Amino acid sequence: MALDGGESIDDPIGISECPQSKGLLNQIGHFSFSNAKFIWAITLFLSALAVYGIIYGITRINVNDNPVRWFKPYHEIRVAEWLMNENFAGTYSAYLVLRGRIPDGVKEPEVMRYIEALQEKLAQKTGNR
Repeated sequence: MALDGGESIDDPIGISECPQSKGLLNQIGHFSFSNAKFIWAITLFLSALAVYGIIYGITRINVNDNPVRWFKPYHEIRVAEWLMNENFAGTYSAYLVLRGRIPDGVKEPEVMRYIEALQEKLAQKTGNR
């Protein structure tokens, strides 16, 4: 076995002669060492592709907690839901929770007037009175 300076060292156990030293793992190691820049380029490319895929996937997340929308547009459940929304208050409830910074702050007259005005404004926008 030769060192970088051309010097030889003894190979007392015959590693260089071992049939396993010419096996797949040795070939992979030789390929990896001799093509390090190429492997780094592929690794960086695949990493960038993965990051892009993750970011793109996150931007595509759409939270849909309305089970009626799970059905196709002209499914009988969606048609019935549309009719109920047109003729009644609707089928999908939404709640607005108001919290104050002080205990029982919601009972203050100024806050009560604000809530009443907000309720009236929302009723006008939705047509529900």
